[in-house]
Amino acid sequence: QQTLAVCLMVAVLAHSAGAKSAQDAQKRLSSLTTALGPAPVNLGTAGDFAILAKSGVSTVPDSVITGDVGVSPISQDAMTGFSLTSYPEGTFTTSTQVTGKLYAASDIAPTPVKM
Repeated sequence: QQTLAVCLMVAVLAHSAGAKSAQDAQKRLSSLTTALGPAPVNLGTAGDFAILAKSGVSTVPDSVITGDVGVSPISQDAMTGFSLTSYPEGTFTTSTQVTGKLYAASDIAPTPVKM
């Protein structure tokens, strides 16, 4: 249903923009979408995190976080309320409250570079 609604909206926009052919409609629609705003910002590796904080992350026992959590440029001490389990290689920790990994700038390389 959603795809059909989008297709109908595109057809209406193209027609109302005075398009006489599919190619003309595509050109006109392209100019309309360009006017909608700036291009997305490339977040680099920061886009890999559900939460990435500079000053700390706190949680309560019943919270559930899906994705990776990171704190930088600070140490793991800035993650409070989590029951953390460190991994032997020291590059990340885990928590039962997080479906993902927890990273801190104080972790062993290459973790600080990731953030």
